[in-house]
Amino acid sequence: MVLERDPDMMSLTDDEQDVASRLPTPQKAPRAPVDENLSPTALEAIKAAEQRRRPRRPPPPMPRTTPPGARPPTHRAHRAPVTSGSLDDDESSESSMTEDPRENNDDERRASESHDAPSEVWTPVGPLATALGSKPSSGSPRAGSPRPSLLDRARRISPPPSRSQSPPTAPPAKEWPPEKPLTKPPVVTSSDATRPSPASSLDSEPLKRRSPGSPQGWRRRRSQLHADARVKALEEEASATRRRHREDLQSIREARERAASDLKETKARLEAGRDRAKKAAARLLARLPAKRSTRGAFSRWRGRPAPSPGRARREKALGLVRGLASLAVLMVMVAGAYQTASDLGYFLGEAPTSKNCRQLAGSASFSSSEDAALWRPSEAVVTAGGLRSAFYEGGNDEGALFAVTLADETSTFVQSLQYIGLVPTYDVEPRARRLVVEDWPSDKKFRPHGIYVRKPQIFVVNHGVEQGSSLEVFEGIDNGTLVGAKWLRSVEHPFINGHGLPNSVVAVASDEVYVTTWRYWSLPVRGVARASILERLQLSLQFAASVLRLPVTRVYRCVFNDEATSCSPVGARHAMANGIALRGNMIYVVDVLRFSVTVYERRRDGSLVVNDTISLPHAADNVYALSDGSLLLGSMPKLHQCLDPLAQKPPVAGALTLAVPRPPSPKDDRAVGVRGYGDSRWTFRDIVRTDGGQVSGGALVGTRALVGSPWDRGALLCELLGPDEV
Repeated sequence: MVLERDPDMMSLTDDEQDVASRLPTPQKAPRAPVDENLSPTALEAIKAAEQRRRPRRPPPPMPRTTPPGARPPTHRAHRAPVTSGSLDDDESSESSMTEDPRENNDDERRASESHDAPSEVWTPVGPLATALGSKPSSGSPRAGSPRPSLLDRARRISPPPSRSQSPPTAPPAKEWPPEKPLTKPPVVTSSDATRPSPASSLDSEPLKRRSPGSPQGWRRRRSQLHADARVKALEEEASATRRRHREDLQSIREARERAASDLKETKARLEAGRDRAKKAAARLLARLPAKRSTRGAFSRWRGRPAPSPGRARREKALGLVRGLASLAVLMVMVAGAYQTASDLGYFLGEAPTSKNCRQLAGSASFSSSEDAALWRPSEAVVTAGGLRSAFYEGGNDEGALFAVTLADETSTFVQSLQYIGLVPTYDVEPRARRLVVEDWPSDKKFRPHGIYVRKPQIFVVNHGVEQGSSLEVFEGIDNGTLVGAKWLRSVEHPFINGHGLPNSVVAVASDEVYVTTWRYWSLPVRGVARASILERLQLSLQFAASVLRLPVTRVYRCVFNDEATSCSPVGARHAMANGIALRGNMIYVVDVLRFSVTVYERRRDGSLVVNDTISLPHAADNVYALSDGSLLLGSMPKLHQCLDPLAQKPPVAGALTLAVPRPPSPKDDRAVGVRGYGDSRWTFRDIVRTDGGQVSGGALVGTRALVGSPWDRGALLCELLGPDEV
């Protein structure tokens, strides 16, 4: 039986292959033999592969089981005659195992003798023996005989048949000697079936040559070729890897050499630069004179001629003057910043507030009660124009006029008139009443700001025009108390038509008024929150002018009739002209940013001449001239809290200040101010203090005061502060 070599055996070791070759191989269906002769080129390739194989140590010899010359046991089966293409057939195997053991005794004896004969030479069996011209041997090889070489095994392998067609029948080989048929089949035992023919059977009869196109040879041939291709691929891959490693090593060496050369070059440059710096410093030190200025030495070092001694002294003096001027400018800036912060009320302490202040009944609908005027000594008219919405938020709210009757409880004369019925009885609790506006044009909005009463007319500054502001003239409707106002006409002029420009007004006649403007650029009609880029630029410039207190606002005199209106600036310029009051021939104008009240004398032609300037202890808004020569001011002690109306949050300090034209005495109560106590010719006293909103103006009747605010809702009714509360 010829063992078939499985392709998986190519991955086993030599010892494992030797053991596996001795095991019986299951018989498979025979295939058509292909008788193809091995070419010399194939034999040379097989020999070369055999030479590349690692030399193998032969296994040790196995102990003899049968002494020489003894007859083999009778239980061994006779070996069948071996013919070409019959080594793997099942029928041949079965016939050889079932033949009569009594036949061919002589052959069996010779086989046993040859088996026991000591020999280290292996004799090929089968077709390969026939092809090589050796005699076939009967029986099994010794256990200690060497394993057949790869060349001997490869000679049994024939090229595989084509896949497209079945392997053809091999023609009889002509170059090989003819085979001699056996006269008697040898006896094959069970142990002989699992081992190759012994090497000592050289004198046995030649077996039939194995067909080179058998399936076992074809598979072994293919396995050997695959193994050779795999070995070649691995060798090529190892060669490529070694070559790549050599290239990488060479690249690393080159990079290391470049880095070393760069480092060496950098060190050389550093050394050269250090040497040049040392030489330059040595030259500079050598050129520096012992008693001359360093500046001249540096000039010579840079290639410039040294200045003369006189020029050096002048330059030194000029440098000293420049240094002193810079220091003076810095000190002025610091002093100005401190003064500005002090004027804004940053360093003003908290003053006690009025305890007896309450909200005026019926004033919940007030929105920005910025100004007030007396219709009669005990009755006042208050504006509610929604200035926050008109100036900053761009809302469409409309305002109104309100009348408030104030009782003078300390005047016995008024009480007597009430008793005989000449004066109406006052309410115990004053209440605001909304006036009915008659004949108002439908194309305008009513947003009152400043107000002045000159019976029977009421003059109101209005910011409800579509593209700006105007001055409205009303006639009061009095039925014992003021109940309404009838609209008469509007006064418009480019000087006072800008949105938000006019602030307050006084009338010296029914057709002649004086109007103050508190801004140079008008406010956006849609509100500050919706201002365009140009309008925002104007707002920024206005803020800068306010910080620098530039005189950019004026007082305008307007004369109007049914045919035309003319306005012209009069008086001096102001940083922020705001409140205005009239008493006799004198006009009082408040400058908010300069903490002063300018007193003008009015001439026959309507022009104004500065008569006096009253310094105030803190900033003021509106001013009212009382009959006794005193002034009532709506004050803003902490001006920084009133700069941004949109950001105002309680508490905001405000006060109603009474200014009396006489020098103060040590016993007088004084107003708390950021600039001391104000003008020394006047006595200033805070009669009302609040911490819940800005105070812009109000009205004083007896011991009661009506207090208005430009940005908050409602109005306050307060009792005057006593001497112990100031």
